[in-house]
Amino acid sequence: MKKKSLFLLPCFLMFLVSCAGHDLKNAVQKGEKKLSASQLTALVSGSSLRMKGYGQEATVEFAPDGHLSGTNNLDEKDKGEWRVAGDALCLRFKKWRDGDVVCYRVARKDDNDYQMFNEKGMRVYTMSVLKPGGEVASGGVTNSPEAASGTTEVLKTVSPPPAPASHYAVEDEQFIIRQHAQNCPGCNLAHAQLAGQVLVGANLAGANLAEANLEGANLRRANLRGANLYRANLRHADLGGADLTGANLTEAIR
Repeated sequence: MKKKSLFLLPCFLMFLVSCAGHDLKNAVQKGEKKLSASQLTALVSGSSLRMKGYGQEATVEFAPDGHLSGTNNLDEKDKGEWRVAGDALCLRFKKWRDGDVVCYRVARKDDNDYQMFNEKGMRVYTMSVLKPGGEVASGGVTNSPEAASGTTEVLKTVSPPPAPASHYAVEDEQFIIRQHAQNCPGCNLAHAQLAGQVLVGANLAGANLAEANLEGANLRRANLRGANLYRANLRHADLGGADLTGANLTEAIR
């Protein structure tokens, strides 16, 4: 894989290794509030936010005109653009993450404690506001002048869909999934590349493993109750003692 050293790259992705249950579905079930498009715009426009993940952190400034700039804890700097697409906050830096567009759903835990989730619903950052722009209200209303005029909302939410992820972004996502798979009940792991993984005693109850590649994986004593294994590749997988009660094995390759 191409060498990367900046924030938003694999150096911090190990944050997920021990975060069992830290996914968007579980967060909402625990009472966290997923932010709408208008609430996301109100939260970030004109704000300075701190994002943290496994020893790495960065301060990112979100200008109301859609530009952003960031400095991480290694004093590395980058610039880019932000927008809200649907209910997701999408970021594109010039250098970090190879310039890919990366989108996150955001849930509010308390007054100044937010969590960011990738497209698979896995938590990848915690986030706090250092300097607010507008205010996040229950109806998504902001007190910032830009949003009050309607300019910010139109600028950030009416945009073309994100560009396809690069080869490196796909590798990063698969890395996250492999690290997260040992304890990830209910997670969306569709199409995951888990061939040969050691998942002894893994808790994957109710996980979506549709078309996942589990060839040669060690799944002894794994909890796969209610898991969706539709068209999953289970060839040569060790399922000794695994609990497959209620699992969907339709067209699974065995």
